[in-house]
Order: sequence, then structure tokens, then C-alpha cells
Amino acid sequence: DLSQFGSWWAARDAVQVDVTSDGAELRVELAKSLKGLTLVLPNDVAVSQIPSGVSAKQEGTHLIMTAAAGVYRFQLTTARPR
Repeated sequence: DLSQFGSWWAARDAVQVDVTSDGAELRVELAKSLKGLTLVLPNDVAVSQIPSGVSAKQEGTHLIMTAAAGVYRFQLTTARPR
């Protein structure tokens, strides 16, 4: 239904994302529940820990998540150049 589509986009536009200065943590704040939110990560970054309350998976550089409103902290690892 079109109204649900509009609600999803409004919720997506309210998402706040931040990464710690050392790149070890990704903070995602959702004002409303979202299903299928996709974040694009750099090529050398992997999610090492998914917080409780989130259904998430990483597919290549894409982190796809579903969660209720709240603040979620994902732990990240970075591949170091050899």
C-alpha cells in the first residue's frame, strides 16, 4: 500500500548514522521501526558483532537490517593492508 511505502521512506529519512573516530563502532539510531534498511560499508570493513534486538546480515559491502526504534551499536573490524 502506498501509505506504508511513504511511512517507510519517512522513517528511513529520520535514521541517524555515526562511526567512531577509530572506525571500531557503527552507531545507528532509528526513530521508528524499519525493515530492510540497507547501509553501504567500505570494502575493507566487516561487522564483527550485531547488537541484540536487531536482525541483520552483511552481504559484501551491504549491511541489511530490521529493528525496532532505538539506538544500536555494531562492532566493526577493518582489514589492514598487507
